Amino acid sequence: MAATLPIDSFVDKTVQLAKRLSETD
Repeated sequence: MAATLPIDSFVDKTVQLAKRLSETD
């Protein structure tokens, strides 16, 4: 699953951010 679309990077960033917030919450 190679990140060929820019959206992939955006989603990855959002997922990582959401994970961080979930962990901190």
